[in-house]
Amino acid sequence: MCPKYGYKTFKKTNIFDKGIISLVYRVCKIYILLINSNFIGMVKNLLIIRHCEASFQSETNRDFDRALSTKGISQATILGQWIESLSFHIDAFYVSPAIRTMQTLRGVQAELTQSPRVMDAEELYEATGNVLKAAVSRFDNSFNTVGLIGHNPSVTELFSYFTHEFREYVPGTCAWLQFDIEEWSALISDTGQLKDFFYPGQRN
Repeated sequence: MCPKYGYKTFKKTNIFDKGIISLVYRVCKIYILLINSNFIGMVKNLLIIRHCEASFQSETNRDFDRALSTKGISQATILGQWIESLSFHIDAFYVSPAIRTMQTLRGVQAELTQSPRVMDAEELYEATGNVLKAAVSRFDNSFNTVGLIGHNPSVTELFSYFTHEFREYVPGTCAWLQFDIEEWSALISDTGQLKDFFYPGQRN
């Protein structure tokens, strides 16, 4: 257990004691970070993210080239702030190559203190739910915490497959799932523990 000291108690201690107390707190914080970052315990974390709000498709704007709207750009910033507040750092992002998903990634990255790797994932564009399942099972096992940025309806299908529940996946939604596995290939249906669920409007 990490000791709890009130302000008055801390103020009365001498310089040496203050140094010890500060050191204990730092050690406790590092220990908690190690647990949540999966250095202790064998778990994998998956963030299933739907790209933020994008412009509509038109005769001159094909689906692949749809960019984020002004609202979508703001959503990506807030999403990045939420991800940064979580108790771990992202090891890597697997992202659809479409413009709107890549812009979502850049908006999120701008809010992160760490620099996760960005992996080539062309199969995530226009992917079915089954394609996403197969893609996740092939994730690099050196990554314990991964963000997947894709499209609907496949991201909703992937979420439901792992949690056995349905939730509305509006643009900018992110679910944090945790799995008690050592390798991504071990993923099967209904084994994801829903740790948190973020959607636009939840945080302003």
